[in-house]
Amino acid sequence: MANFTTTAPDEQMRAFALILLRRLLFRPPQVSSTDTVGASSSSSSSSNSRLTLYDHLSEQTRDALERTVLHALQNEQSASVKTKAADTVTDLANASFQRGRPWPALQGAVFRAVAGSSLSRMCAYRILERCQVLVTDVPSEIFVRGLADSAVEVCMLIRAIEAKTNWDSSALRSD
Repeated sequence: MANFTTTAPDEQMRAFALILLRRLLFRPPQVSSTDTVGASSSSSSSSNSRLTLYDHLSEQTRDALERTVLHALQNEQSASVKTKAADTVTDLANASFQRGRPWPALQGAVFRAVAGSSLSRMCAYRILERCQVLVTDVPSEIFVRGLADSAVEVCMLIRAIEAKTNWDSSALRSD
């Protein structure tokens, strides 16, 4: 599914693959009535039943998945697909950070996107707006640049302001 997000010839198929990928990775597991009958009351079986597909992936598979969605984010030309890639990157980043997994390549990719095309900048601010952990490490000049960008659409300015607000509030919490 992840490879289809970058290799499908049709942009609607790439967008749909990104949406499905997110839903499959993070959907809570279905608990059937037979599962609840045989389940023990231990906390380990209870916590295992809440694990998503993402939690069952090997480290190698997660790394490949991260590289693939970053590739989609960096190389996609269609606006609708690129924003879906940004949403997928955000969900993967938040899941990674919540589980204590770093994603070193993400920060560099977002910083490069901030310096890229208007669409890339919009997606970068979209990610920064929605990823609290990532926003804490962003230099303030990234936000200043976004707010001063004359080629920016109104929605990108709003995203830059929201990301800057999140950055400010996270800086206050760390003081």
